[in-house]
Amino acid sequence: MSKPTPLKVPLKRITATLLTLVLIAAIAAAAAYFLAKKYEPEVRDIVVYEVNRLLDVEVSVEDINFSLLQRFPYASLRFSEVVIPEVYSTGTPDTLLYAKNVYLQISLWDFLRKRYRISEAEVNDGFFRMAIFKDGKDNYHFWKASESADRSVLSLNNIETNNFDFSLRMEDKADLDVHVRHARSKGSFGSDVYDLASEVHLTVGLFALSGDTLYREIPISGKFNLGVNNLSNKYEITSDALESGNEKFKIDGWFDPEHSDTWGVTMRASGAKIENAVGLLPLGIRSKFAAYNAKGRSDLVLDMEQPAGEPFKIDFLFDKTKGSFQHDVALGKAGIESAAGSLQIRGERISLYIDHIHGAIGPGKIKMSGSIRDFDAPDFDLAVNGNVELREVRNFFNIDYLDEMSGKVSL
Repeated sequence: MSKPTPLKVPLKRITATLLTLVLIAAIAAAAAYFLAKKYEPEVRDIVVYEVNRLLDVEVSVEDINFSLLQRFPYASLRFSEVVIPEVYSTGTPDTLLYAKNVYLQISLWDFLRKRYRISEAEVNDGFFRMAIFKDGKDNYHFWKASESADRSVLSLNNIETNNFDFSLRMEDKADLDVHVRHARSKGSFGSDVYDLASEVHLTVGLFALSGDTLYREIPISGKFNLGVNNLSNKYEITSDALESGNEKFKIDGWFDPEHSDTWGVTMRASGAKIENAVGLLPLGIRSKFAAYNAKGRSDLVLDMEQPAGEPFKIDFLFDKTKGSFQHDVALGKAGIESAAGSLQIRGERISLYIDHIHGAIGPGKIKMSGSIRDFDAPDFDLAVNGNVELREVRNFFNIDYLDEMSGKVSL
């Protein structure tokens, strides 16, 4: 059987084809450049005029540039060094929002029909500093009410954010700092009621309540949905696909900015690794586990809520827990065959409620149920059954103020 004859393409034909493609690309780029320069004043003036009609504050911009190539296949209007001041302050007004670059994007089809409707935006390198003051007023409502604004030009349904810092200060109540590495959100921005589907990669740098730091440097990635109701001034968040500390979890939450001291969030994880789950605890509680090497899995629910006029609440519920703990210094060991219960925090009061714990300290077996209310001044109500070696108890709890603790106890 004869071999097929290889197809030979003359080098001159390849060169001619490449030169033709390069020439077409150059002509297209030149045409796009001259079209952009020709229509830049018209697009800029119309968009800037319409955007200003939507704002209650004066925006500072260093430079505005129109291009058909920078964000192809969109025509884009780039605003450089954008500064929006606070709309209200109890002291000297400061910058509310800063962005190195903001791209407002128009589809090429709309541009060719001279319908300069902004459907997408990209915000890069900046910050947004929100504040809610004691008198209930805030510094961030710079957008005109929907009934008084014409949004035919700015009809956003897609916003992308890169390298952006977000902060929220609620006087004497809460502090939140978030660094957004990348985020993309889709929804009918500016409507009275809408859902915002987002994918984020961010780090919660700080979350503090009444000056008490609960979380630092918590990475979060994944997708969530934000329900926005501008009529009732409330926000709701839901997600089945978020990840933090190498653990996936579900989340439900709500926030009422009109009553700034009321909010809540619930996180759920099934079969979570105990060593990862410890990272979901507030710093003050987490530090109590810092001396232990933990392994195992558990179903977890972390419920945090700030009710109006009441102390901050945390409920950390665990179920189907199985694992082991070893003290890093004293090397005492404990194992859990099965456990369920909850750790509750009410303000500064910390309590443990045990549905059941079946486990072992060293070779001794133990079963337990009941409660330990208020760790600072504990009130015990426990049912305990088992046998333990006191030396193992001393090593596990690292009771170093006793020189000797030995013997066996049956309970």
